[in-house]
Amino acid sequence: MLIDSDICPAWYPAWVERCDSPLQIICFPYAGGSANGLADWSVALKGRATVLPYELPGHGARFCEDCRTDRAALVDEIANDLVKFGNREQRLVLMGHSMGATIAYEVGLALGGTLPLLLSGRAAPGYAKPLPSDLSDVTLTRRMTALGGTPTEIMRCQEMLDVLLPIMRADYKLLTSRDEMAKRYDGPVLAMGGDHDDAVPTDALEAWVLYCRSLQIATFPGGHFFFQTQFEDVVSRISKWLETL
Repeated sequence: MLIDSDICPAWYPAWVERCDSPLQIICFPYAGGSANGLADWSVALKGRATVLPYELPGHGARFCEDCRTDRAALVDEIANDLVKFGNREQRLVLMGHSMGATIAYEVGLALGGTLPLLLSGRAAPGYAKPLPSDLSDVTLTRRMTALGGTPTEIMRCQEMLDVLLPIMRADYKLLTSRDEMAKRYDGPVLAMGGDHDDAVPTDALEAWVLYCRSLQIATFPGGHFFFQTQFEDVVSRISKWLETL
């Protein structure tokens, strides 16, 4: 599949720079994240793949839209977007971190379960720890602090939190709006995680073997946002995996 460069749908960031690689990585953000937060991946993997961050409704450049809280409907929406702008000339790879990994997995299933899949910071179906039922600002702020990954300047700025917390709340509702999919995935999968991620213990990451026909697992020092401190090593591991596709 190749996204038509002459058509720029709402989810497609205008700043994306294409490369000559036959691979295109559709990248989905973690809860509260946006396409701009994935810009480093586009730069780091340039030459190996074109990274196309998917801007979710209600996030980033699509802030004026309503956030989606029905995961099944969102997965269908994304799958239709990718089919609509698909082309057989290049190969599509789906990638996501945390919430984004759940979206990538389910979109991959909706598209036939054969596209290469890169999952980061996400437990296998049935192994994820329950999300808090209380989605108050206090609970969400505490969870964000525990997981890390959110810049300190945002955590200390009430005005910025007032913008971010409703998006986080909607994303958590999105994650709990359907039972976790637990279907066999036939395409190649790379699952990555941090060796000190309390939200995704190593056994929960390794349990993806129950659902993937062709699985590689990579762990790195760190917690839930391990890639922020191990970015070069993570990029190197992804690059080696991409060479096998």
